[in-house]
Amino acid sequence: TYRVTMLPGVQDLRNNRMDSATVVVFSTGAEISETRIRGVVFDWAAGRPLANALIYGITRPTAEATDSVLYVARADAQGRFELPHVPRGEVTVVGIQDANNDFGIDAREAWDSTRVTLGDSARVELYAFVQDTVGPIIAEATLIDSVTVRLTTNQPLSVSAPITVEQFSVFDPDSQPVRVTAALTRAAYDSAAAARRDSAAPPVDSARVDSLARDTAAAPVPAPVRGAPARGGAIDTTASPPPRPSRPTPATEIVLRLATPVRPGARYTIEARGLRNLLDRPRDSRQVLTVPEAPAPAAPPPPDTTTPPPRRVGGRR
Repeated sequence: TYRVTMLPGVQDLRNNRMDSATVVVFSTGAEISETRIRGVVFDWAAGRPLANALIYGITRPTAEATDSVLYVARADAQGRFELPHVPRGEVTVVGIQDANNDFGIDAREAWDSTRVTLGDSARVELYAFVQDTVGPIIAEATLIDSVTVRLTTNQPLSVSAPITVEQFSVFDPDSQPVRVTAALTRAAYDSAAAARRDSAAPPVDSARVDSLARDTAAAPVPAPVRGAPARGGAIDTTASPPPRPSRPTPATEIVLRLATPVRPGARYTIEARGLRNLLDRPRDSRQVLTVPEAPAPAAPPPPDTTTPPPRRVGGRR
């Protein structure tokens, strides 16, 4: 079975450009394989579908076919793709970001691959990322508050290697260590902060909630118009929602909590040991945190010259 794909971008003499792929399938054998490989390719670091990704299906040599065959497809705007008519057997499926449209994998382009045993159909998820063989480093250190520091890494971190306090050391301008009491990913820090806010919120008046529910239950709800935005600019929920990745989104930010507040205007040294990237490559790094100067005290307000002078009463003020 042969499959010829004309990818988007081909144009005729009148400059009419193809905006979708055209496929022609033919076979030199008795029949065309009615098989399908369906799936979704994600931008793993961003945690969202990778639109317009280049998809390869590569067959493995067999006794009947001694050469590998390359099947090509493009993902749609939601990262979904389909490879039909691929011969049964072992198939390697590759998803490539292909930002420069050169139909290959460049050094800084995200990609992923997986192998499937194809019978009649198969479904896969691909998690494309820049596959750097050198481990991550701290690219930036910024202050959230006097005891909280945010570290930004130059590449996504491993989702299987935990972040621990023992991986970090902080030194003040006198080279004295500052104890680190907590080390969390940014997502874990935000979740803990949200939980603290919820626990500090005042209790809900259940009687008032029940009363409001009774008041609004009788109000008719207008039916949404298909294809039109709902009230308040909400998205029409009849449209297909984008696929969601099964794997967690890798972190690129780490939050450290310190035992003592930092000094304004000082420079602190932060060391990280054994941070691992998505290929599980470890690396040590060091970064400097520059604490902003303390704000100057506010100047007193100028006298109010618009106030009229007090009136004289009986020769006295």
